Amino acid sequence: MITPVILNASSMTLQELSDAVCELREKINNTNIDKLLYQAIKTDTLIELRKLNLGILRRILAAKFSFHPIRGLKGKEKAKYYSTSMQHRLTDHNLTSGTVTVSNIGSLYREQRGHFGILEIVPPQILAVGLGAIQEKPGIYVDDDGQKKIGIRKVLPMCIAFDHRAIDFNTLVPFLKRLDEVFAQPCEIQNW
Repeated sequence: MITPVILNASSMTLQELSDAVCELREKINNTNIDKLLYQAIKTDTLIELRKLNLGILRRILAAKFSFHPIRGLKGKEKAKYYSTSMQHRLTDHNLTSGTVTVSNIGSLYREQRGHFGILEIVPPQILAVGLGAIQEKPGIYVDDDGQKKIGIRKVLPMCIAFDHRAIDFNTLVPFLKRLDEVFAQPCEIQNW
């Protein structure tokens, strides 16, 4: 799974995030994924060697002598690829600097009903959020008079997975409370 990163997303407006997603789509289309992975692995391997992590030698040997050795681009293919500016294609930095993955499963399968609970955390990321499709479900709500009522409500199934080595659940509580606030007053999003 390849999870390209939108850098500094926390400081972007909703429109800037939308523009960044469109830019990311263009970069993906201009990127040779095999070359990108090759470069990311090469960069990570050099970092590990500088730390004197000799266990990384197994990766180097496997990359060179396995049934499917890893190779970079060559000749005209390499020249054509590098003729595209780095600003218009993904780089290894786009893969190795993320902290959170957002998987919008609901946008791909709107007819999906029920919940899902499997997300993969791809290092170096520490958190994955999966969003399903909005569904109508029976539920209890509080009306304008403060009375509890039963009615049809819109529900957005979500799944959150995180790496306990990096963060504890209590660190996520403010994030979850903020989500509750946004869902209670969704018009707030227009001010982002």
